[in-house]
Amino acid sequence: RQFGISQTPIREALGRLISDGLVTKTHLLGYRVTPQWTRKQFQDLYEIRLLLEPAAARSAAERISPKEAVALTRLVADMHKAVENEKRVNYGRFALHDSELHNLIAQIGGNQLIHETMSRLHAHMHIFRLYFHNWVTQSAIHEHQAIVDAIVGHNPDEAERTMRFHIEESWNRLQKGF
Repeated sequence: RQFGISQTPIREALGRLISDGLVTKTHLLGYRVTPQWTRKQFQDLYEIRLLLEPAAARSAAERISPKEAVALTRLVADMHKAVENEKRVNYGRFALHDSELHNLIAQIGGNQLIHETMSRLHAHMHIFRLYFHNWVTQSAIHEHQAIVDAIVGHNPDEAERTMRFHIEESWNRLQKGF
């Protein structure tokens, strides 16, 4: 009422947040923010990422077009610029770039089911809610650069290997948050 918004768009927004796993609805009690993920939930998340993302990177290296190569290269360059001269990294901006990079790789890979599944996991949002520091950003950027170099270089084996390494290292960094 205060903002003059009808209930319909608010219900739709809350429905979207529920489907994204960021809000839960309890009958007769209302809505609340989803609790922080447990260690087991993160382990499950990383297990599925290790199954899907290296395959997506491999496919992306086999299928990438020149236009997609430019977009992927530009995105990783933007990640470098976002953090290179800042004493305090804007983690929200980095998280958006990170999510966009993983999404673009899955999209370029051409498997719609992998792309949709990764989109539904919202892995990056939960990861960055839990734990984030500057050294994590720098490590992730170098790993992303290696992945992009392999994909743009049409090297499927290296793309798969570097993506697997990145996810494993991401899990190792994340465990420090527990």
